[in-house]
Amino acid sequence: MCNQGKKGEMQVTELISQMGQLNNSPVDFVRYTTTNTPDNGHDIGVHHTEKNFDEMMAISNGNLSEFSSPKEDESNRMKTRIDVKNENNKITKPVAEKFIADIKKHPDCKGHLLLGDNGLTKGAENVFHEAEKNYPNKKIGYISNKGIQNLKKATLAQLQNQNDRLC
Repeated sequence: MCNQGKKGEMQVTELISQMGQLNNSPVDFVRYTTTNTPDNGHDIGVHHTEKNFDEMMAISNGNLSEFSSPKEDESNRMKTRIDVKNENNKITKPVAEKFIADIKKHPDCKGHLLLGDNGLTKGAENVFHEAEKNYPNKKIGYISNKGIQNLKKATLAQLQNQNDRLC
């Protein structure tokens, strides 16, 4: 039996590693625990900027095709907590509620991203909308498997473009 959780977390660390390889990228990451170790919903920690967080969300939703130049980014640095789900279902209301409840356990993180699976149920969507109202100083988001693929595609295209210019 394969470990779906570990597979999902490794795929996300690969993506973040690639994002960190973009020229002058503000992105770096840490893993505080191994897979299936209690982590209070903090599978991966990302150190980046507010603009990078916003661009991750825009690219994942298909509203932006690439990351902007970090030289144009004067936004504040921040930490983002990522919780990865890899069960190929929709995120349910109880899963969303646990993710949002874990925000209080990570006061040093401005960003909170739930990644994976195939969308949010209506109940989970409502949980996220409420959380945005209840935590106005936090950046809270959800990126589906399709959104992760959009980020991978954009990042790999930018890496290829930057490598082509070096040759």
